[in-house]
Amino acid sequence: MAQDKIILQHQKRERRQKVLALDKSYQYKLDEVTYHYGQIQSFDKEQITIIKYDSVLVSMKIDEIELITRVKSQNTKWLEPFGYIAFGAAMTVGAIPVLWLIEGGATALGALEFAGILTAVSAPPLLIGWRQERFNLKKRWRIEVR
Repeated sequence: MAQDKIILQHQKRERRQKVLALDKSYQYKLDEVTYHYGQIQSFDKEQITIIKYDSVLVSMKIDEIELITRVKSQNTKWLEPFGYIAFGAAMTVGAIPVLWLIEGGATALGALEFAGILTAVSAPPLLIGWRQERFNLKKRWRIEVR
């Protein structure tokens, strides 16, 4: 039977707590090579069962979990145009040697400035949108089931 909630509590600052939402997806690192990504299906004081996107249930012992990671923005569809802009900046940087040979240094410098503007426009939203919360259970956090 599932309890009410799973709480991540900071080991040194006991008032600092995070509640793991049951409707959001998290990534769990068990050891050096084992990662699981999915939503919490059920839990008790000793283990957590998650359901992956391919409807596979995975049970993990709470003591074996080393790291829990969550992307802060669950809806990342708005990042797609900024990804295209960043791709355009990368393509422009790749074309700079060809422009230098064919058109000369002034055109290549203009293309480099254009790539810098594209990077300046696309980088901040991409960095903000893909920011992650990380909870290291071996060093700073612990799981409490209440």
